Amino acid sequence: MSGGVALAQDGEQVYAQKCASCHAKDGSGHTPASSKLEVPDFRSKRVRDMSDEELYNSIAQGTQHKDYPHAFLHTGLTEQQIRALVRYVRALGTVKPRQSPRPNTR
Repeated sequence: MSGGVALAQDGEQVYAQKCASCHAKDGSGHTPASSKLEVPDFRSKRVRDMSDEELYNSIAQGTQHKDYPHAFLHTGLTEQQIRALVRYVRALGTVKPRQSPRPNTR
């Protein structure tokens, strides 16, 4: 298995364990746990426009988390796992948000 594929799979696993409960499986930020927090949509332009370094620091140091200031680098995640999360969040950013279904007009 190539390093890139392994890193992406690791990112998906870590995301499922540490992030999805607030940020949602699809990265939308729409979960019961996030209803009282300002949780960004990882597919949004704001997140997509962040540099990898900014995204890494946000995850590792909690720099963008005012309501829930986690610092995963200090709570047991490795630098490699955080880099994997950055890649996974980038992959979520390539998925367009689902649009509401159009009503049947027949």
